Amino acid sequence: MRKLPISSAHFSLAFKISAGILSVLAALATIIPAALQSGMLGPLPLMASNVAHIRLTPSADTAWAIGDTLQFAALASDTNGAVLPAPVLTWTVTNTEVAESHPDGSVIATGAGETAVLVTAGTATAQARVVVHPRAVALKPSADTVFLPEGSVTSLIAMPYDARGRLIRGALARWRSFDSTVVAVDSLGLATAMRPGVATTEARLDGIATRMPVRVTPVLGSLASGAGHDQHARASSKLPMAVGVRTLSRQGQSISDIMVYAVVDGGTLESDTARSGDDGVARFRWTLGERPGPQHLTASADEIDSALVVAAEADPVERNTRFVLLDSILAGPAGSALTRPVVVRLTDTLGQVLAGVPVRWLAQDGSRLVAGAARTDSLGLATATWTLGPRVGVNRGRVIAGPRNAPAFAITTHSLAGAPSAIVVLSGDHQLLAVMNPIPIRVKVTDAQGNAASGIALQSTLTAGAVVLTDPVTRADGTARLEWILGPTAGAQTLELRAGAAKTRLTATALPAPASQVEIVAPTISIVTAANVRVIAVVSDSLGNTIAGN
Repeated sequence: MRKLPISSAHFSLAFKISAGILSVLAALATIIPAALQSGMLGPLPLMASNVAHIRLTPSADTAWAIGDTLQFAALASDTNGAVLPAPVLTWTVTNTEVAESHPDGSVIATGAGETAVLVTAGTATAQARVVVHPRAVALKPSADTVFLPEGSVTSLIAMPYDARGRLIRGALARWRSFDSTVVAVDSLGLATAMRPGVATTEARLDGIATRMPVRVTPVLGSLASGAGHDQHARASSKLPMAVGVRTLSRQGQSISDIMVYAVVDGGTLESDTARSGDDGVARFRWTLGERPGPQHLTASADEIDSALVVAAEADPVERNTRFVLLDSILAGPAGSALTRPVVVRLTDTLGQVLAGVPVRWLAQDGSRLVAGAARTDSLGLATATWTLGPRVGVNRGRVIAGPRNAPAFAITTHSLAGAPSAIVVLSGDHQLLAVMNPIPIRVKVTDAQGNAASGIALQSTLTAGAVVLTDPVTRADGTARLEWILGPTAGAQTLELRAGAAKTRLTATALPAPASQVEIVAPTISIVTAANVRVIAVVSDSLGNTIAGN
């Protein structure tokens, strides 16, 4: 027999024919059992041998969207390796939440995850790996714009959809914020509102992205005083300006359209509610109560627990204000503080005490009034320490209840000369006079302020002679007259005068009286033989004071 040459082309052709036959047989092995189970074909005679092996193709496949269909083919063979054309096959999946199987070998994706498709025939079995990994082709944010109150936290949501338009559950996008000073966002979409404003956020998944604006709305954080606080008006009068209450966010920015409630402890309001305007201020018109002193408006809002207190001053009205001096004001030394304070009680015409009223003290005539407190106490009392002026005479002052042209009360006292501080010699000092002669002296006693001290007795100490007081005490002008009679001994003599702690010293020079006697002291009596004799004689007055120059 002739042998024909076989080339590689022949082998390639044979391989292709064999592969085609296997594919046809595999398809028949899948289709025929399905047709038998569905009743489309009647029973076919099976091959005598049992199914020993099953080959499943492909060995793994991936679905990229829920609802995608994967097709698997099973080729059954017997123990001899012969392909069985119509085996009875059973198709199942290990996780029905991920996919569902069908008799024709198709597997439909039902949920994200991983499972295995199993095919069995008798004791033979085969399996293939099935992965359902939905791939997002669109991200849809949960809202066109998210409104987030200042300081609050929320989760941003962007829902992923696959190519079939089905929601992909369990897939999380990655988030970021383009302005973290307005909205801070972590990678999982947890957003924190930082301050009022608008910020754009972005979600990204599987290479696709979507953006969503977040608007942070201000939240009332506090109430603050606006224009019109600390005003003054006469009692029972309307304040000249409306009292402003500022509504501020947690970041200190003004917020409009906030309802503010107000109550007062004196007087009336035109309205006890007001909304903040575009400038973030709620305004209240307030007529003060009839009692002088501080009055208060308390403002609050539903959004916060704290309240704002605004004070106004109701000034006393003269027709309804009375001053009562509690004790007489005693006189005191000039330049010194009175030993007890000046106390005045403030009442209305019915005698009710006016507590908390501001008082001012004004002093005249060089004196000084120092208030014990800026307002009357709970008993309506106002006190002050009065330091008198430096001059003897009347000291005047006023206590004023309230500002400017408020009711006032006049007070007076007298300042007296203080203790003697100095003795001024007006005449009679440094005299030169014969012994035993009187020297007329005039002095003035003054206090520390230079005021004349009257009624002061003088005391004296002298080295010689005597003092005769013409004035026992100082006169109204502080002067006093006396005579200093010099002693009998010629020479310097002193006189010290005292008045309390004050003292002064006077000096005088006592001269001898006229000569009245001469005493020869040399030579002694003897026989003189010379033509000229020198004689020494001492001339003195009647008191024995030597007289020089004679």
